[in-house]
Order: sequence, then C-alpha cells, then structure tokens
Amino acid sequence: MGTHVKEVSSEVLQFADAHHFPVIVFEKRISFAGIIQDLHRMIASRHYQSLRQMSVLSKKFNELSLTANGILNILQEIYKQLETPALFLTEYDRMHYYPPASKELYKRIYPKISHLSMAAANAQIFSSEGIHFVIMPVKGLGQIWGYLCLKLKTDAMDAYTSFIMEHAVLAISQIMLRTKTMEENKRVAEEEVARKLLAGKDCEQAEMKAVLPGYSASLHFRVILFKVTKPQSGTKEWEETLLQLSAMMKNRIKKKGMLSLISAAKDEIAAICFFKKDEQANHDLATFSDIHQSLVQLSIKDRYNGKHTMTGISKAYKNTADVCRAYDDAKKVIFLQQINLLQEIFYDKIGIYQILLLGEKNEYVETFIYDQLGPVLEYDAKMNASLLTTLEVYLKNRGRKKETANELFIVRQTLYHRLEKIEELLGYQFMEPARRLALETAILAYHIYQSGHTHFNLEDYQL
Repeated sequence: MGTHVKEVSSEVLQFADAHHFPVIVFEKRISFAGIIQDLHRMIASRHYQSLRQMSVLSKKFNELSLTANGILNILQEIYKQLETPALFLTEYDRMHYYPPASKELYKRIYPKISHLSMAAANAQIFSSEGIHFVIMPVKGLGQIWGYLCLKLKTDAMDAYTSFIMEHAVLAISQIMLRTKTMEENKRVAEEEVARKLLAGKDCEQAEMKAVLPGYSASLHFRVILFKVTKPQSGTKEWEETLLQLSAMMKNRIKKKGMLSLISAAKDEIAAICFFKKDEQANHDLATFSDIHQSLVQLSIKDRYNGKHTMTGISKAYKNTADVCRAYDDAKKVIFLQQINLLQEIFYDKIGIYQILLLGEKNEYVETFIYDQLGPVLEYDAKMNASLLTTLEVYLKNRGRKKETANELFIVRQTLYHRLEKIEELLGYQFMEPARRLALETAILAYHIYQSGHTHFNLEDYQL
C-alpha cells in the first residue's frame, strides 16, 4: 500500500479471483531488486530440481527396461508419477495396462484407439466417453511397433506429461528392439529347420526340440501352404509383407494349441503344424478349416482382391521324414485350384485326383486316356468340334438332357446330334456304370495333363 492506494477493493479481488490472477500486497516499502534476485534464485533452483528429477526419471525408465516384465513396470512408474492409468498396445493388438482396474476402461475405448493408431505418427489427443486421452507411437527401425496411451485430467498435455511419455516410449522401444531381435533369431532358426524338412532332408529330434520347445515324436502334422500372387511392388516391401503374413499365420496356429515351423519364400508361406491326433478320423480337419477361415478374416484376401490367394492343406503324417510328401500334397491341392478343376483346400478330400496326380509322366494313365477318349479327341481335333465338353457336361448332369443343354447354351436338337455322334464314336453303352466311371476318370486325367502338370500328346497314340 502507498500514498494513493490504501487498500485493494473487493471488486478488484473478485475480478482477480475470477481470472486466477494473483494479487500481492506489500504493506511496507521493500527493495524490488531483492525480490527479483530471490525470484531468480527460486526459478533457477526449481529448474535445476526439474532437470535433476527428469534425469533421475529417465535413468529409472532405462533401468526398468532391463527388468522382467519391463513394459508393465514402466506403466506402473508412469502411474506413480502422474497418477493416471497407462496402456501399451502392441502391433498385434496385445494390451499391457496399469493399474489392473483400468482394463475395463481401455477395453471400452479400444476400437477408437485401434482406429486412431493406424494414422497416428506423433502424439495425438482424443476424447471418448467424455474422458481425454493421449496416444503416442513407439517407433523402431523405421516402423511403428505399438502405441502408449494415457488418460489425461484435462484436454491438454502439459510439459511434464509430455516428457514422461517421450522417455517411456524410448524405454519401451528398447524393450521392443531386444524382443524383435530375439524373435528374429528364433524365426531364422525355425525357418532353417522348416526348409530342411520341406526339402526332404533329415532333421534330428534334438534339433527339432531346440527350435520348437514342446515338440514330441508322437505328434502328427499337416502342411498348410498359403500361396499369394506377388503384387507389383519393391522386393524389400514384399519381403516385409511375407514376414508380417507369416507372423499372423503363426499366431493363429498357436491360438489353436498347435506348434508350427514356418518358411516364407517368393510367393508362398508353408507352415508345418504339429498337433495331437484325435482318435476320431480326420477330427482335426475342423481345426485346420478354422485356421484357414481366420486367415481370410485377417483381410488377407481383401488385400489381394480375393483372387490372388490359395490355400492347400496336406493329409496328416507322423514321421517328419514325410514333410516333403505333405508339402507336395498341399501343392497338388493348389494346382487343382489354379486350373479350376476343384476348389477344395484339403488333400484328404480331392478323391480320385490323388491317383491322377501321382506322377509327372505316366504312360499307363496316358494310354488309359486314349483308350477311353481317343475317338472323341481325334474328332474334336479334326473337325474343331466340342464333343469332349458335351460329354463331360452330360456325364456331370447324370444323363439329364435338359440340364445339359441349358449348361452348354444350346438347343436340345443340337445336343441330340452331338450325343448321337458320341455314341457312334464310343459305343452305345457309354452310360453304363463301369464305362461311365472310366470316362469320367479319363476326362479328369485329361484336364490335368493338358493344364501343365504333364502334357498329353494325341499324335503319340494315333496310328
């Protein structure tokens, strides 16, 4: 107070309070230079204490990153410093959170976090259910490995919270880097064993157990072959895509309680899946069908427009020496899909094709094709006709002429003329059960031979 102002009016105090403005009253003369010096000392001291506290906290985060359950310990330290729940969401949607009571909160807002995380390259504040949150990416090796999310007390983030998040993210990225390195070393070792087995090479049981803890010689296995058409992109990007698909595939197989060895190369991913064989025949087919469906649900097919992915699953084997045979089974299933003969994913269910695909060049099968279909094939080649297609559709429709004509988009009179010619070439008894079965088998074999698996040359059998 001075000569002209004896007291501060209540209106001024109310105005100051309304705007959170401090009012300091000096009742006697003081030295402003002394006040400024004291304030400078206080500010410098506080700044030093802040730097020291930040240094201690940074060191604390680094120490926690070296402990078991390091991510959880870091989240716990964040909660201790800020008294707010913390969450870490990994790239595969696995959640770490603290305190435990915050689980339900984060489960409720997870869809929004998941949506934001796809676009967040830096810290981002958002609201959900009237609560404010901040999300910050955890980066490493040019990739985003996950996201740290904190509940905020206001709609803004102060400098101290920002500092804690930045150093927590750095510590978590160090943990993720070590984890990624160990996972990569494990993946390389597993893939080396998988490639040996797929190539038909021997692999000792000790070597199997070293890369696949829990493996036992009593386990059965199937090979899942997932074939993907390589898009027009760079080799490095494609290799990264294959690794991501392999990781997702392994995760889905693990969720079904099975062990797996996975090899990814060029345009395919091969997974050797080990499981306990159920006493009920082919009971495991349902499990493998679920795995196939889960791969589809991962939007893999959407990513490749649904037309560029195929799956083949072998029959069950027990001896690892048969992995190469199982791999071949899966390739045969995919071959049938490629030539549009059969859209089946299980080798167990391809029926007669198991016999027709036994060998690359089988003169007995070729002779059988000519014995059954030779006259029709010769006539088609000479007259540029389509009797073979007519015969195939007629047999498929079990001799029903109306359905056959409709499927061939011809009138019945044209069909009658074709059937008369077929009967003339093959004999009138071609619809008897035994002959019909032979013709159907020969047609299937002919399609396989003409589709590149082998090649059938009609001239080799003509006189």
